[in-house]
Amino acid sequence: MQTARHNYQVQNNTGDRKTLSLENGLAFSLDGHGNMVCELPFDVTIGIKNIGEVLSHTVNSIVNSHSHVLHFANGGLLRYAYNDAGELIDLYCEKLSSSLNSKNEVVFSII
Repeated sequence: MQTARHNYQVQNNTGDRKTLSLENGLAFSLDGHGNMVCELPFDVTIGIKNIGEVLSHTVNSIVNSHSHVLHFANGGLLRYAYNDAGELIDLYCEKLSSSLNSKNEVVFSII
């Protein structure tokens, strides 16, 4: 798997929040509590590096959307949802590492 590499710069440094923006439009914000928000200006797909690390996977279909909740062997959690048009509308994780490769796949694995 080849990971995309980009230059970045500190775009905003106000209060406890710091934002880094990459040349491809990807932006990461980190607050004073260690919570990170990532803005993806393009469509991505979600992948799991080692499916054997997944303990459970639940799929819920709600009006015009489909959500997935995965629990990992290390206590990690991955939650994401797509709308009926195939657009990613929610993405949340805990205790997982992630990488964005050149195919716009966000691949998750345990830390």
